[in-house]
Amino acid sequence: MVSLAAYLAVLAVGFAVFGPVVRRELAALERGGIADPDYLRLRRQAQLLSLGTIAALAMILALMVAKPT
Repeated sequence: MVSLAAYLAVLAVGFAVFGPVVRRELAALERGGIADPDYLRLRRQAQLLSLGTIAALAMILALMVAKPT
């Protein structure tokens, strides 16, 4: 149950937070290039969100494999 709840949380964060950040990041890149401060800020935010997502998915995988009681 914990892994399912974590999966749903990752899915919700992906749609509600990560997707819009990446869309804004791409828009800033098109607008101002790679030196644009908005792009750099959003790039860092997207990187942190992706690291959190990877960590959560690794935890889900560990829970699914170990099947703790």
